[in-house]
Parts: sequence; C-alpha cells; structure tokens
Amino acid sequence: MENQEAPKANKWSQEQVIQLVKEVVTAILGIMILVFTLVLIARTFGLIDLGDEEKLAEGKEILQILLGLAGVVLGYYFGKVPADAQAARARDEANAANERSRALTARAGDLAEELDAMLDLPSGEKSREAMLNAPGTETRVKAEKVRDELRSLSRLGGRG
Repeated sequence: MENQEAPKANKWSQEQVIQLVKEVVTAILGIMILVFTLVLIARTFGLIDLGDEEKLAEGKEILQILLGLAGVVLGYYFGKVPADAQAARARDEANAANERSRALTARAGDLAEELDAMLDLPSGEKSREAMLNAPGTETRVKAEKVRDELRSLSRLGGRG
C-alpha cells in the first residue's frame, strides 16, 4: 500500500510569495551593488599608489555614481526596518481601538437594556421606582433620552 497523503496546503498567500520574490531580488541587487562598490574602492585606492592620474579620475567618477547607489541600498534597508515596525505598531493600535469600540458598543447596548428594565418596573413598588415608572415625569423622560442615546451609540458600533 502506498502512503497517499493529501498535499499540504500552501500557507503563503500570493501576495506573500510576490513580496518574498521582490525582497530576494532587491537583496541580490543590493548586495551586488555594495560588493562592486567595495571592489572599486579598493581598486581606486590602488591607483593612487601607481600615480596614474587619468585612471584615478575615471575611478573617482565611477565611485561617485556607485556611492550614490550604495547609499540608496543602505537607506532602503535601514529605513525599511523602522517603517515595518511602525506599521506593525499602527496595526496593533488599530486592533486595540477596534476592540475598545466593540466593548463600548456592547456596554452601551447593555445599559440601554438596563434602562428599559428600569422604565418598565411595575407600579406600587418603592417610591423611587414608582416615580421612574410614572408616565410623563421628568425623571422618566430623562431616562428615556439616555436610553435612546445609548441605543444610538450601540448601533454606531454595529450592534443593533
């Protein structure tokens, strides 16, 4: 009997694969530019000892271009790490804000339900409860406004 296991599902999304390819190509190009720059620097310093002014001038011109490219490569990698960290922190903060919003929405809905229960108390119980239940009283009107505002807040968060 052959062991036929289902092929493992690729855990990488297409975007992640594309990003990986981009990073690998960028890293290869960056390393090539840096290595070529370092080799050229060493050769240019070797020309100083030989005293060949024409070749030295040509080497300096090429070095100016390569040092600019090397600066771009280094800037990309040193700038990328803080940007990625900042993006991760922003994502975490956004998730925390969403969670707080959900909790506040749920709490507003719960408070609205509690006010509903308070407003529907049977008459004849304690004087405070009777006053809350009496139609048209100022306290009941205020409680109903609070309840309505809490309901609108809970609907803003998607609960409702």
